[in-house]
Amino acid sequence: MHTANLENIKKPWIINIELTNACNLECCFCDHAALKKKMAIKYMDDSLLKKVFSDIEEYEHDNKIYELGLVGLGEPTLDKHFERHIEFINAHAYMFERISFNSNLVSLRKKHADILLASRINAYTFSVNASGREAYLKMMGKNKFDAVIENLKYFLTRLKKKGVKARVDIQLLDS
Repeated sequence: MHTANLENIKKPWIINIELTNACNLECCFCDHAALKKKMAIKYMDDSLLKKVFSDIEEYEHDNKIYELGLVGLGEPTLDKHFERHIEFINAHAYMFERISFNSNLVSLRKKHADILLASRINAYTFSVNASGREAYLKMMGKNKFDAVIENLKYFLTRLKKKGVKARVDIQLLDS
């Protein structure tokens, strides 16, 4: 992108990045199950992530971009380069007012929680999407409700213990 052309381009308000398109659920409301038959499961290449942030820096001058969202059809905790990618995002956090992270919590491990809570991420959305095991299995396609609740409890306990100031939203569907 050439700086001279930026005058005609509106600065984005929100930028979403999908670190991987791998997913560990088969939600009835998501297109991933159908799409994975046609798409290769991949992970964000470091050079592409660097290019994205380089392009963002072209926009970021006086005002920060409102939000960087780590969201998509994939589950970000399945990213093979998770720690390195979060470190890279941390190094560029100055460009954003808010950095959000969306997860279904199935594969959230203690290591992930510690990396996230030490990061510059300041907003989390966890997709529980059901009020019990039976509804969860129906909605999410796999029997992972107990693991999700345990991972959520662990994350919230660590968040409180570390005194991290972050917004945490729990996504539920009427079930």
